[in-house]
Amino acid sequence: MKKYWLNNLALAVVLALVCPSLSAAAPPKAMGKWQVVAMERDGKRSEAPKEFKIFIEFAAKGKFVASMKAGERVEKEEGTYKIDGKKLTTVVRGKTESMIFKLKGKQLILTKKLKDRTESMILKKIK
Repeated sequence: MKKYWLNNLALAVVLALVCPSLSAAAPPKAMGKWQVVAMERDGKRSEAPKEFKIFIEFAAKGKFVASMKAGERVEKEEGTYKIDGKKLTTVVRGKTESMIFKLKGKQLILTKKLKDRTESMILKKIK
């Protein structure tokens, strides 16, 4: 199970860090701080290990901050995002990514369709 998380941690960070803005702000319910609680790969869910903590904070004017903590190591990235219906587009360090954005109450699901699989991050609102 930890291998699954380690293998997908980079994807999670990329998904978290790749939320760009082309001028649209987040819907009011999406703004705030979110924590990754699980990942799903091709329909198979895996809860987040306690030693990994990934956060995404959507702010005003299409800006966001994503951070990851693994033990003593902390990584932080800033970028821009745009939400257009069910599509979230992000830009971090010049790289643009798009994913499916689904908001259900205090749960946010970000889904990325890759060539051979579908991967999702499930986040809960903490602030």
